[in-house]
Amino acid sequence: MKKIKNLVLVLLTVIFVSLFDVVNAQDLSTENKVIFKKAEKLTRQKKYLTAIRYYEKILQSNEDVETLMNIADIYFVYLPQKNYEKALEFYQRAEHAINAAINKNHKLERRKKIKEFKQTCANNIKICLSHIEKFDGAKNRYKNAKDKFDKEDTN
Repeated sequence: MKKIKNLVLVLLTVIFVSLFDVVNAQDLSTENKVIFKKAEKLTRQKKYLTAIRYYEKILQSNEDVETLMNIADIYFVYLPQKNYEKALEFYQRAEHAINAAINKNHKLERRKKIKEFKQTCANNIKICLSHIEKFDGAKNRYKNAKDKFDKEDTN
């Protein structure tokens, strides 16, 4: 059930990102548009780490919401070895970029797409935090069991 919920949230994110060009404070330059298209193509080809490098080139000059969300989605969904901490970092940056755009233009806040996109971003942040907490809990239980075993072994 949780996997289905996660999948639905990710699909909603993808849908909203594709509809969300208006949030970007400034349009991507022509050069960055070319880089973005290349990164999308690499993502479709499952060359995720290379796609991330291309997306990161865009972020050097522009805190683009769609770029941030695409990187977060790669870490959150596509990589075989999920990296929830990196996904969280990029979802939080996307949320900050959305809020900055709204602060610059308060009319954006009333748009349904932006409200939905903010909610999707917030949900993905919660899911990432949940996964990180579970991992930290498992790590602590392992450490405690190992310490107990080591203590018993020395006696």
